[in-house]
Amino acid sequence: MKIVKYDAIDNPQSIKKPTFRMIPENKSSPEQLSQINVRWCNVFADAVEEFNRRHGYTMKDIDVIGSHAQTIWLLSMPEGNQTKSALKMAEGTILAARLGKTAVRNFRISEQAVGRQVGANDCILWRVDVAASEDSEGVSE
Repeated sequence: MKIVKYDAIDNPQSIKKPTFRMIPENKSSPEQLSQINVRWCNVFADAVEEFNRRHGYTMKDIDVIGSHAQTIWLLSMPEGNQTKSALKMAEGTILAARLGKTAVRNFRISEQAVGRQVGANDCILWRVDVAASEDSEGVSE
């Protein structure tokens, strides 16, 4: 496979601001986590649709959506009683339902489960080639 198109689509402040508020305090309610999770799904789906508009593709050109999701909390080097873990937002089932395509995600925790630290990048799998779609790490900028 090869990259045939690449584009970076900025994440809107409307999702960055509430996400940033959750992280430094290390306090969030289940309601906040649930809302942010669904909002990130919509941001990623919007990015796929924008990518298609910019480059002349349609959802018919896409077989599978791959999403790294948005990292909210990453503990790669646990200390003491901590457990290696990752909290990602942007539930794949919602992304799949909105775009009408299979969505594959949870790369980071899958990598941690087998002892690695680096997850796969976001991508859209096209019928033959690969094209990157969204800047999922935008919140960490």
